Amino acid sequence: MSSFEKIFLRVLNQESIRKLAFELVAHRWVAGNNLEDAIERARILNSRGIAAIINHVGEHITSSEQGEKESKEYFRIIDALVANNIRASISLKPSQLITTKNVDDLVKALEPIVKKAQKNDIIVCVDMEDSSCTQMTIDTYKILFCAKGYNNLQIVIQAYLHRTTKDLEELEKIGAKVRICKGAYRTESPDVVIKGEENICKAFAYQLKTILINGKLSLISVATHDQDIIRKVKWLDETDLDLKFEFQMLIGMNDRLMYELAKDGYVISAYVPYGNNWIPYFYRRVRENKDYIAKGIKSLL
Repeated sequence: MSSFEKIFLRVLNQESIRKLAFELVAHRWVAGNNLEDAIERARILNSRGIAAIINHVGEHITSSEQGEKESKEYFRIIDALVANNIRASISLKPSQLITTKNVDDLVKALEPIVKKAQKNDIIVCVDMEDSSCTQMTIDTYKILFCAKGYNNLQIVIQAYLHRTTKDLEELEKIGAKVRICKGAYRTESPDVVIKGEENICKAFAYQLKTILINGKLSLISVATHDQDIIRKVKWLDETDLDLKFEFQMLIGMNDRLMYELAKDGYVISAYVPYGNNWIPYFYRRVRENKDYIAKGIKSLL
């Protein structure tokens, strides 16, 4: 992390700046501080034919008490989705629930949430973090999806990892539910991840074409805002192949495109994060949208 980035995060954690940042730009990507904010945003999306993916923002807990608190929040989310008749899935990170990188710990923490969600026909997506968590997350997924029969569980796979093609082949064998994205942890070693946007896009396009044509996965969620990737998927969909997939996007990234795809009849889900711990999530969006942030800052001057 550069000196500028460290200063940026330190400044953003000041209460007055934090509030201004949310009102100025962060609200574009974050529904609000409370679950009610997320439910309202999801209701609006549903009215336009788009499903929601609810996430209580947070990661890297430091105690088991924090993990228990997060688990209870996800129980609240499931209850709220059912009570409000919201069409949505939920998404969470392993480091929201456990302080270790142990498969048994993650299975124990995740199973009650997945079980409650399954009873209410709600998909739970286990988000992927940095590469040190990849194998643990995949192993946990296989135990819950295969051995324990939770077919409402989905896993995120990141296209930029060198290992991804092999991982997808293994997941195809069990008919997994997969959300595939480019990958957000771009500072990892070149031994671990593909470097360069063009190379990542090529890998992403190849992996998507392979799994879509193979048709072995029970759900393929294409998580991208890259219009070239979207065009390629749409072109494949216009062939005689019976492709089964959905597009997934983040609220605020390209809402116009999202609404256009929904209007054209594509299945769309939108990622709706909420909660007080939104700064790390917001910071990743800042890094991806520097031009938009610069415009926001200039408007204050």
